[in-house]
Amino acid sequence: MPEFCAHLGYLFTDVPLAARFDRAAKAGFDWVEHPAPYGFGVDAFATACRTHGLSVAQVAAPSGDAALGEKGFTCLEGRDNDFADSVQTGISAARTTGARFLHIMPGVIDPDTDDERARLRDLYSERLASAADDCAAAGVNILIEPIDNATVAGFYMNDPRFARDVLHQISRPNAFMLLDTFHAYNRGLDPVAFWQETHEMIGHIQIADAPGRHEPGTGEIDYAAFFDAVDGSAYVGVIGLEYKPAGDTLAGLDWRLRYA
Repeated sequence: MPEFCAHLGYLFTDVPLAARFDRAAKAGFDWVEHPAPYGFGVDAFATACRTHGLSVAQVAAPSGDAALGEKGFTCLEGRDNDFADSVQTGISAARTTGARFLHIMPGVIDPDTDDERARLRDLYSERLASAADDCAAAGVNILIEPIDNATVAGFYMNDPRFARDVLHQISRPNAFMLLDTFHAYNRGLDPVAFWQETHEMIGHIQIADAPGRHEPGTGEIDYAAFFDAVDGSAYVGVIGLEYKPAGDTLAGLDWRLRYA
C-alpha cells in the first residue's frame, strides 16, 4: 500500500494551519500537501515541514483571487501575464518546499459547456505545454486535476477522460494527472477501471468517499478494490486524504486499519 498523505486544507482544521504539521506528524503521516502555502508563507511552510519531518507531495501554483472564484488562468483568454507569473511563483514554491509536483489549475469558464471547452482547448493545451517545459527546466513535475462541475461550477478541466486526452496531446514526460476518486465517481466513472486503464499517467491520488466526501468506507466507492488495484500497479506516489472528516480528524483515521 502506498503511503497516505495528509491534506492540510482538509484534515485537522480544528486548529490553525501552523498547528496542523505537528498533528499530522503525531498521527503517523510522513507526507503532507496543501494547494496554497502562499498566505501562510512558502518559507514558513517549508520550515514547518522540515521541523516535523514531513515531505511535501504537491502544492499548486497561485490560482488568482479566491473572492472572485478564480481557479487558475491556463484556459483564460487575455490572462497571459497572470498565467506566466503564476507558473514562475509556483516553481519557486515547489523548489522551496521540495514538493514532488506543482499543480497547474485551469481556470473557470462561463458558459460551462463542452462547446466552450472545445473552443479554449488549443489555448489551454499550448499554455500547459509551456508550463511543463518551464517546470522541466527547473526539475519540477506538474499535475492537472479534473474536478467535477457539481463541486466547482465552470471548472475547465472537469473530467478524467479529458485530462487523459490533453496529456496525450501535449506529450510532456513531466506532466501527470492527479486522480481524485471522488471527482471521478461524480463523473460516472469507476475509479478502479479508470485506474487500470490510465495508471501510467497518474502522478498523484486523492481520495474521499461519495456521496458526502467523507472518509473511505462511508459511501459507495469500493476502496478495497481500488487499493488492491493501486497495489497491483507500479505506482510510486502517495495517496492524499482530501476528504471532509465526518467528525474528529484523528478518530476518523481508524479507517486506515481496514485497508492497510
